[in-house]
Amino acid sequence: MARASSRTARIIGGMLRTVFANGGAVEVLPRVASFPEPAPTRVEGGIPPRKERLRMIGVSGLLTIACAAQPSSLGVGPYVDVSTSVIPVGATASKSSAVAITDVTGDGVADIVVACRFAPNVLLVGGDGPFTYARGAFGAFALRDSSAVAVGDVDGDGLPDVVFASEADRVDELFLGDGDGSFADKSDRIAGGAFSRAVLIADVDDDDDSDVLIGGGGPFRALLNDGGGVLTRDDVLLPQMDGVAQAFATGDVDGDGDVDLVIGCADDNRLFVNAGGGRYVDESAERLILRDDGSEDTRDVGLFDVDGDGDLDLFFANAGRDSQANPRNRLLINDGTGWFTDESEARLPTLGVYTQSSAFGDLDGDGDLDLVLGNATSGFGTSTIPVQVWVNDGKGVFEDVTVQVVPRLPMVSAADVAIADLNGDGTLDIYVANQSGADRVLVKR
Repeated sequence: MARASSRTARIIGGMLRTVFANGGAVEVLPRVASFPEPAPTRVEGGIPPRKERLRMIGVSGLLTIACAAQPSSLGVGPYVDVSTSVIPVGATASKSSAVAITDVTGDGVADIVVACRFAPNVLLVGGDGPFTYARGAFGAFALRDSSAVAVGDVDGDGLPDVVFASEADRVDELFLGDGDGSFADKSDRIAGGAFSRAVLIADVDDDDDSDVLIGGGGPFRALLNDGGGVLTRDDVLLPQMDGVAQAFATGDVDGDGDVDLVIGCADDNRLFVNAGGGRYVDESAERLILRDDGSEDTRDVGLFDVDGDGDLDLFFANAGRDSQANPRNRLLINDGTGWFTDESEARLPTLGVYTQSSAFGDLDGDGDLDLVLGNATSGFGTSTIPVQVWVNDGKGVFEDVTVQVVPRLPMVSAADVAIADLNGDGTLDIYVANQSGADRVLVKR
């Protein structure tokens, strides 16, 4: 799995709002619950939780950070697997590689976009009940090896568009959204040619539109937008590098007001600092703590403020499945100016679990960012725990509460995880893109 862009979180009026690189945001507004509740929810003082929904505003990038709309007296979880009740039979089956949660129909309800390997990519449309499988939304007969997905407004019409990056067959895809759940195939605008593992939609050249960055084997493809969705390849903006890019995250790392780029790689990870004037500089060796053996195998990157000091810290989700790569996840703490120290030992609860994905958000309603991890449980280099939940103490020290809150998930190997309020109860739920069976939806009891 490879992730799109990272977001900056802000607390505004008691709600956590996700602010994207181009100034777009996600906010939470009242809604009616969309699926049956697994059990009655007791709230201290006898006041039921407000029903909530997601609204996408100026979307640019994949939604992987989310929040409870109001503080929860219940803390984290427990979560209940309601997958068979809410995902149509046959919609997903052992082919999922990445997931994005967005609103493609403009009704304020969360929809699910799933990238699949050698199967049609999937759109699950949310509503007042189980998801509806929009068969053929991204082409009924397209069997691409889609390895990553990003959602953003590529053509400047205010509606979410979708880019799929493809690995083995080397055919990346661009679909422009019409706002009603239908899409127009404009893949000719992002010509492929190399195998792709990562895709990003963000404004990388600071001209207030959404560009597309695709990485994998070979040189990056930085596709710069003219503002109307016409994309032109630029080989000068970003430094080129050897190795395989597997994940991207963007954010203001050094506090100078512009967008920097972090790249999760199969070997050493990279930090490209925005020097202004349409130029990025590779300062990885100076600012990051790199492993001596160059064996990171990072599958996902989180760029967010874990310790509450107002700057962006770095989380590397490491699979350790390539060669002799070290599977330990890492947390690098920012000093406020974009210089990092590795504090994994002191702040993370476990060692390597072959993590392929991560999603962060305020799971317990206490105003800080917690983590959900998706782990591989099949193939070389695997874990026995497909989904983990780590709770933040508010200072960036995480506790593993998986055993207490996550149900047993047989036949699950998590290629990707995403979190959002999927059933409208004001708390965060978990979507699991499963590479060993049907996808899973875990809702908070």
